[in-house]
Amino acid sequence: MSITPELVAKDDEGWYGKILSHYYLTVGRQYLIDRDSRQIRAIAHHNKNRLWLPDFNRSLLSTSLRLLETLIIGLLKPGVEYRGSDPNLQLIAELALANKRELKTFLGLTIVESDTPIKIAQKLLSLLGLKLTYLGRLGSREQRERVYVFELCNDGREEIFASWLQRDSAFTPVESTIDIYSVSTIGKDNNLSHGADIEIEPEKNKIIQPGTIVEWLKAKGTWIVEATTGIVAKIKDKCGKEALVNCQELKCCQS
Repeated sequence: MSITPELVAKDDEGWYGKILSHYYLTVGRQYLIDRDSRQIRAIAHHNKNRLWLPDFNRSLLSTSLRLLETLIIGLLKPGVEYRGSDPNLQLIAELALANKRELKTFLGLTIVESDTPIKIAQKLLSLLGLKLTYLGRLGSREQRERVYVFELCNDGREEIFASWLQRDSAFTPVESTIDIYSVSTIGKDNNLSHGADIEIEPEKNKIIQPGTIVEWLKAKGTWIVEATTGIVAKIKDKCGKEALVNCQELKCCQS
C-alpha cells in the first residue's frame, strides 16, 4: 500500500495505533500472541536480556486488548442500534466503572462516575478509531431516547488489514477464516483478566442474548441472561441472585 499525505496526517493523530489494535482485536486476532512473542524476543535481544518493565508492558498488546475485547467486542456489529437504556450497554458501563483503574493503566482511558453508558461506549470505541453514529431521538413522546448505530468504517483500514494479514500469515502458517467484525476468541471470568484464550463457537455466542434462559455449568438450576458484552454475561436465577460469568460457561436451555 502506498504512503499518501492523508495517511501521514492520520498517523500524526495516532491512527496507526488505533487500527493496529482494531486489527489484532478482530481479523488478526489469531496472530496476536505470535506478534507479542516477536516483540519480546526483539526487546530482549536489543537490551541484552535486561527488560525495563514500563517499556516491556507498552510494547505488548495482549493485556490491553484482552481488557478492551471483554468490554466492546459485542459492539462491533454493523447496523445494530443502541440506546443508553440497553442492558448490554449498562453492563459495559458497570464493568468499565468497576475497572476504571485498569482501563487507565493499560489503555490510558479515563472513566468517571458521571459518564453515561453511551459516553463510555464511545470512549472505548475511540481507542480503535471507531464510534457510534447518532441517528436521532426515537420512540414515543414519553420514552424518547437518543439512538445510535455502529457502522462500518470506510477510512481505508480494510486495505491495510489485508496487507497485515498477508504479512502475519507469512510469519505463522495459520489459515485465516475470521471476518473483520467476527466474535473474538478470548474468554472471561468474574474479572477483566484471563490467563488463557478460549475458543468461542460463533453460533452459540449469537444465541446468548438478554432474555435467554440458560444453564450455568458452575451452578444448579436455570438462569436468565440480563445482559452480555459477547464475552461476559450477567445472569440471574429464580431467587434474584446475580452473577457475572464467562459466556462459555453457559448452555442455552431447549425451548
